[in-house]
Amino acid sequence: MVKKGSLLCFLILGNILFAQDDLTTSFVLAPDFFIYNTSGTPAGGIANVITNDRRNACNGSNPGSQIPLVLSSGVTLTGSSTNPNYFTILSNGNIFVDLAAGGGTTIPLGSYPLTYQVCEGTPAVCVTQTVTIIVTNSSRIAADNPKPIVKQKINTLTKQSTYQIINFPDANLKAKLLDATDENNIAFLSSNGFITRVDFNGDGEIDTNEALQIGRLQMANSNISNLTGLEYFINLSSIGL
Repeated sequence: MVKKGSLLCFLILGNILFAQDDLTTSFVLAPDFFIYNTSGTPAGGIANVITNDRRNACNGSNPGSQIPLVLSSGVTLTGSSTNPNYFTILSNGNIFVDLAAGGGTTIPLGSYPLTYQVCEGTPAVCVTQTVTIIVTNSSRIAADNPKPIVKQKINTLTKQSTYQIINFPDANLKAKLLDATDENNIAFLSSNGFITRVDFNGDGEIDTNEALQIGRLQMANSNISNLTGLEYFINLSSIGL
């Protein structure tokens, strides 16, 4: 969910000052989802939480127009850390990685939630947004270069007893994965970028073997708030949410 903060804008028309109560959005912060591997390497290069954030111009003849959010002495960002603090959101919006936070040299697989807050003014107008980091053990992560969308059906995978059924605490996430077909642009194969289903054997579950086949997911407007379970998609290089 995009988070918005309020800051009263004013518009001068002729010699009359109008308060624009209907244009009170100051910050428009979008939720962020980043993929890292266990070595602390992000997909797509340096991860920064404000890259997709905007704010209202709040001046001139079009005070409701949106511009990129830029941090300054008057616009500050405060970020949280995970526990252990493998990931920390810095004051410039970058995500700092500490591989040794847990006493080891790698980051455990899983989903890591973070938050950050952007504030401006006195008294401060602040907006808080969430960040989710998924850690997989993929060695493929170097840059997020989506493959072309090509339709192609593939053979159903054979279920084997060694494959583990994945638990997805977020029912909307599981439902979206199960909705993927060879036609609807939800999931794409890691091997060639072709559109694909995820539940290859049609059993209504997603297992670790099926997860291995997926390289990209597009799941916008799906009301997904918890990405736990995607850590088993070790060939995943990008998520669209």
